[in-house]
Amino acid sequence: MVEGREYRTMRFDSDVGKHGDTGTSEAEVIRAVLDGRADAGAIGSPFWKAVRSERLVPEGALTEIWTSPPYNHCMFTARPDLDPSLERRFAEALSGMSYDNPSHRAVLDAEGLRRWVAPHLDGYQALQEASARQGFFKRPTADSAEA
Repeated sequence: MVEGREYRTMRFDSDVGKHGDTGTSEAEVIRAVLDGRADAGAIGSPFWKAVRSERLVPEGALTEIWTSPPYNHCMFTARPDLDPSLERRFAEALSGMSYDNPSHRAVLDAEGLRRWVAPHLDGYQALQEASARQGFFKRPTADSAEA
């Protein structure tokens, strides 16, 4: 499917400027499908499980039509010039978090984790292929737009 020809994307940018859209976007996706503004939507599996287990929508009102292969949902990226020692210290700080420590637990719970694990790029193939088909990697970036 090609965006703009076979479908139109709706964005729900409720927390832009913070660190991504982590606030209410998944609830907004559900509302858009339920009220007919959207034919389909994409949400994360933890939210979908909560929708079903807590019966947040009427029985049968929504149907799961596709599930991605498993992947690590929270990965960090950095500029190519990041000091390797700083990168190492950051990774050590994350991997040193313990769910048994109450101050660590709050962070881990917020991400739906019991512990941080080393990143794995497997599971992203379908996303990479879809992005390539949509021409996502050929779109101007902020750097090229400034040039």
